Amino acid sequence: MTGTFLDLLRTTMLRPEYSGRYDELYDFAPLMIHSIDETGALIRVSRFWLAALGYSEDEVLGRPSTDFLSLRSQARALEELRLFRERGYSADVEYEFVKKSGEMMPVALSAIAIHGEDGAFEQSLAIMFDLTNVVTQLRQAREAERASNEAKSQFLASMSHELRTPLNIIQGYSELLHESTEDETTKQYLEIILNSNRQLSQMLEDVLDLSRIDSGQMPIDMTLFDLSQMFEEVRQEWAQPIREKGIKFFSNFDERIRQTGISDPLRIKQVLTNYLSNAVKYSESGTILLSCELVGESEQEQTLRFAVEDDGRGVDDDMQAHLFQDVQRDRGEGRGRNKGLGLSIVQRISDLLGGHVWYMPAARGGSVFYFDVPVKRESYSPLLETGQGPELAETLKAPSLRCLIVEDNDANAQLLGTILRRLGCEIVYAKDGQEGVDYAEEQEFDIIFMDIRMPKLDGLSATRVIRDGAGASKNAPIIAVTANSNRSAAVDYRSAGMLKCITKPYTSVEIEQSLEAVIH
Repeated sequence: MTGTFLDLLRTTMLRPEYSGRYDELYDFAPLMIHSIDETGALIRVSRFWLAALGYSEDEVLGRPSTDFLSLRSQARALEELRLFRERGYSADVEYEFVKKSGEMMPVALSAIAIHGEDGAFEQSLAIMFDLTNVVTQLRQAREAERASNEAKSQFLASMSHELRTPLNIIQGYSELLHESTEDETTKQYLEIILNSNRQLSQMLEDVLDLSRIDSGQMPIDMTLFDLSQMFEEVRQEWAQPIREKGIKFFSNFDERIRQTGISDPLRIKQVLTNYLSNAVKYSESGTILLSCELVGESEQEQTLRFAVEDDGRGVDDDMQAHLFQDVQRDRGEGRGRNKGLGLSIVQRISDLLGGHVWYMPAARGGSVFYFDVPVKRESYSPLLETGQGPELAETLKAPSLRCLIVEDNDANAQLLGTILRRLGCEIVYAKDGQEGVDYAEEQEFDIIFMDIRMPKLDGLSATRVIRDGAGASKNAPIIAVTANSNRSAAVDYRSAGMLKCITKPYTSVEIEQSLEAVIH
């Protein structure tokens, strides 16, 4: 931009034949021009310079040029002045000049030194270009981009919420049918439905995560957690889907790993879920191995290496280097191993956690996907994991639990009730938040499952009312059951007094794990 002005200074204005025409430039040219002497004081300014900044000639001549800069630009000007004296020129340096009105004017400045016959510095000649319109346009472009990202995120979040309810019903009732039927053909059909539903749910989550990353809203929650418990939760979650496909599933957790550490357990689980999802999808038989190994340790942290190895179709050599980039599909005999959205998200999560991900062909064929991640070392208190006091645990009555389900969608309520009854629980239903509050005040429950979006009173408000009141179930553990997968919402749930959150679509295994966590 202002490089053209620097060229102008060098090629024309400093030529001897133009020396007598400086007055015309200062008086008539529509340019912001000024000159400073060896002390940095302004010795001449153009009429256009004065008009643009709103000063009179008497108010500026003889004063240091830095007097008319913002505080931030003054510090930069001192450093640029040193470089200017060494090089003899400045090009495209951005400053903020202060108008007489107090407004800021962003400018790009180019200057060149003028020396006397003895080679000593006499003065500088500078031309400034007003960047106000450029800055305004950039700001408007950024605001438009931010608004577009927010609109996209809101649309995807709304779409996700609407899709998760039918996905949850398909998942839940297909599982119940699979458990109740003895017909092998029916079981096979239901397994296909379940696997397809899981893939669709994962794809939905991947799309949302990409949107969050693009808009800078991918939250990382560094928290204290139990490493072996997190590993076991992943193992239990995937044991059934892998077994249903006729694949053997093994796991190995390094006993040298310290029990607790600080990182983001949900993001670590998300990486492993993507790895295991691909392993199941592209394996027809054989085995899948999930492992966690200690590969580095210091006083501050331990480095863990997670790996998922399968006997499925490998990845073509020419695609291996691109697996963790944007959507990729390896090519081979029409049966490409699609790494799609999942692995690009894995790469970004790894970067956010300071980790490293990579792929290696398995020794016996198939694939091994690795994830190295640092986990900070810290002492651990189990109460930090849930944010709940010990009084909650005292209300539990194992093995039979009395459960309140607060859910406005009849199909979802019946599904959750069916799963809980099969686990030996007694069920009471509430069709909205207000009815849930009424039941919780009048009756004693061992656990409350609370939907979030409901008429009359939403789940968060209902939880706060229950916690602030003096009803029979004031201290009952409350579990959020929601279609909102936004991580930031989990903070609101905990602050309202909820124990944990289950995201739709959920599995019967997740419900059982929730009950076990409450009992123990």
